[in-house]
Amino acid sequence: MIACLRSGPTASAAALIASLHLPLLAAPAAAQDDAADEAGDEAVDGATEIPDAGLDEETQRRAQAHFERGTQAFEVGDYGRAAEEFAAAHELTDHPDLLFNVYSARERNGELVAAEEALSAYLQEASPDAERRDALEARLARLRLRLSERRAEEAEARARAAERARQDEAATRAEGEETDASRPPPEPPPVDPGPIRRRSAAWWWPAWGW
Repeated sequence: MIACLRSGPTASAAALIASLHLPLLAAPAAAQDDAADEAGDEAVDGATEIPDAGLDEETQRRAQAHFERGTQAFEVGDYGRAAEEFAAAHELTDHPDLLFNVYSARERNGELVAAEEALSAYLQEASPDAERRDALEARLARLRLRLSERRAEEAEARARAAERARQDEAATRAEGEETDASRPPPEPPPVDPGPIRRRSAAWWWPAWGW
């Protein structure tokens, strides 16, 4: 279960967000990431409420609703919906710990670029303790490596597709040229004899006369 923000007077300084120990969607080594980051994933007990950061009652209610819907979606594996709800709660509250929730959901949904952005923003805006920061910075480095590898694979796949298309085009062109070469030469066009002149009938008389 995703951990929630602790309510109370020290919540804004001490609240932590934990991530699920589940396989990530986009990398074979994802399970190792979770195992290596236990120091950054400690479970947090407490109420499932957004800390009161001087928000008006209506904003607090809306943020809490987004947070609860995000938590429910995360627990059932609807990570795309969870990320959207956590992001909406963060937009209303600017609470940095919600960025970790966004990161967790985005990563599990295979959205590595968005996950990298959320985790990077979390480390910039939040104040985790040194041990947790070290663990999360290591996770961020691995995430960026995965992104780099994915982009390299995508670039290689595009290059292979372009080469196949070039070869197919060359083969099609060669086949057409071979077909043209095997055809007999075309018959020459008929020669235009020009206008036909008719000779007029000539009267002739025998030399001996009549």
